[in-house]
Amino acid sequence: MAETMASYSRTREKGLKAPAREVLALSRFLDLGAGDAAARKTARRYIAKTAQAFAAACVPRGRVSYAENRTMRGWPVVIGKEPEFESYQFGYVAGAVAAGARHAYASGDVEKASLLVAAVVGAFEDGFLTSDPERTKVDKGVVVFVPRRASAGRRRRYAEVHGSDEGGCLAGPQALNHGLSAATGAIHLLRALAAAPDADEALVERLRGYVLGVARFFAGSLRERRTTAADPYPKPGTTYYLWKYRDLSACAALNATNKNRWEDISHAGLEANFVYELRALLPREADAAGVTPGVVHGMLVTFLTRFVLDAKRDRKQHDGGRFACSMDRSDAHYFEKHCSPSSTRATRDLRAEGAVGWLPLAVAARGGDEDLGCDAARVVAEILEELEAAAPRVSTTTLVDVLLARASFPHGYADALRCDHRAGHHGPE
Repeated sequence: MAETMASYSRTREKGLKAPAREVLALSRFLDLGAGDAAARKTARRYIAKTAQAFAAACVPRGRVSYAENRTMRGWPVVIGKEPEFESYQFGYVAGAVAAGARHAYASGDVEKASLLVAAVVGAFEDGFLTSDPERTKVDKGVVVFVPRRASAGRRRRYAEVHGSDEGGCLAGPQALNHGLSAATGAIHLLRALAAAPDADEALVERLRGYVLGVARFFAGSLRERRTTAADPYPKPGTTYYLWKYRDLSACAALNATNKNRWEDISHAGLEANFVYELRALLPREADAAGVTPGVVHGMLVTFLTRFVLDAKRDRKQHDGGRFACSMDRSDAHYFEKHCSPSSTRATRDLRAEGAVGWLPLAVAARGGDEDLGCDAARVVAEILEELEAAAPRVSTTTLVDVLLARASFPHGYADALRCDHRAGHHGPE
């Protein structure tokens, strides 16, 4: 960790996402009461150590960000030519520090927790909650590159840093995974503030408003479809959803580019995790924003119909793997590392790891009605079977989610097979 943080502080290169994901996975591990006393103690120690290291590397106000030409707080990373205060990497880091704060509050260390919260709040204030058009990345609840009301100078500097003005569409939405990553970090901050003895209620309401704005945008991005007899799903006529990597409906200049593609299995897993975190904290508000239990069910059916390949017809083209890269069941998006124009064992393993992001949503859905519970069991079974077959070297994050999924379905694949038998379906192969 010391080497990682020293490198980040010196170069501002990417590198914090992996330990941040481990913190978030271990936080779920503690929340669900998993493990023995020794394992839980080790998890708490890692969470605290990592969150404090991240907070120490947070840039306090005083540093001028080139693109915004304003002082900004947070964790800048180099994406183009200059360190910038972006959304995607930030969401993981903010979530990890907030999780550290929540567990510090739980252990009674209010002083340490308050310092961690302050670091995350400052970053959200400057990058997402402020009304300053030269700082914020939010425009009417949508995470954008540069809001419409910002100056021409900010747009010019952003384009200079990235070598592109996004086809003249800097005011349009960023990729869904970018906006939902930052909003997931805000959900973790809300959970930390709920544990604080003196939370600022006005701040809480602003954060909720921001998160729910992102949720409404996500719900509006879903395109409803119905299963057919040709789909690998037992009930024709069941609702599922398709959605794009990025909403380019108002940006004709990019429609012919690879940015205008159906979402892939890994990024969709991040979006499924956002839905899980949102509904776990704010279920009624999520309903009002359009992210309902019906949407959860439809997303799980999406996984089963669009990402799970037919065992007899399609898997030979994917090195025997059971998952397609994207919702159009193709691997044409070769610029994604888990996709390839000629699938290999390595890309099969990466798709299996990418699918793990769906596990928390599926596990949480197991207590729903019979059809929802069965589809949740099917999703878990497909992912666990593929991980066993592909046998990739899994990360701590993957291992934790797999262990929690297995604990939630103690009878293993029998849960899914019973559902498949009832439905007259043959189940995972």
